[in-house]
Amino acid sequence: MIACCVGAVEISRLTGFSDRLESPREGLVFLELGEAEARQLAQGFKVAVGLGASQEEVHLLALSARPGEVASDERAVIDLPLATLEHLGLSSKTLERLSWLGMENLGQLRRWSRSQLGLYLGVESKTLIRYLHGPFRTDVARYRPPAVLSAQFIFDDGVLEP
Repeated sequence: MIACCVGAVEISRLTGFSDRLESPREGLVFLELGEAEARQLAQGFKVAVGLGASQEEVHLLALSARPGEVASDERAVIDLPLATLEHLGLSSKTLERLSWLGMENLGQLRRWSRSQLGLYLGVESKTLIRYLHGPFRTDVARYRPPAVLSAQFIFDDGVLEP
C-alpha cells in the first residue's frame, strides 16, 4: 500500500520505514507501507497520514486526516472541503468561483467531467484533473539519498604561527 504523510518531517528520518520513498515538495512524502507502519509513522511524528492505492488518493486522504491520525476511508475524500484544495495548487480566486456555483466539497466536484473542469478552471484544472480522474500513480520510486560532496587537503608541514 502507499502512504502519504503531510507535515514537517525530515526525510532522512523516514528511511527506516521504507526504501520506497518520494518527496515531491517540502511537507509531502509518499512511502510504501503497511497499515501498522502507517499508524506508527502518524503517531511517532504527529503528522497526518493517508493510506490507499494511489499517490493521488493518499494525498487527499492525508489532507482529510488530523495530525497523528491515519485516514484510509474513501468517504473522507468525498467530504473534503474545497478550501483544502489550496494545498494542491488551486488559487483562492478559483475556490471562490467554485463556491459561487454552490460547491462545498470534493465529492460534488468529482462529478464533473475532465472537459467541464478544463473549461471552467482553465490552466489550474490540470492538477485537479489528475487527482479526480487520473492517471493515478500506483508506485513509489526507490529512495536515493542526496549526493554528498566533500574535499580534504593534507598539509605536508604543520601550520605555524608567524
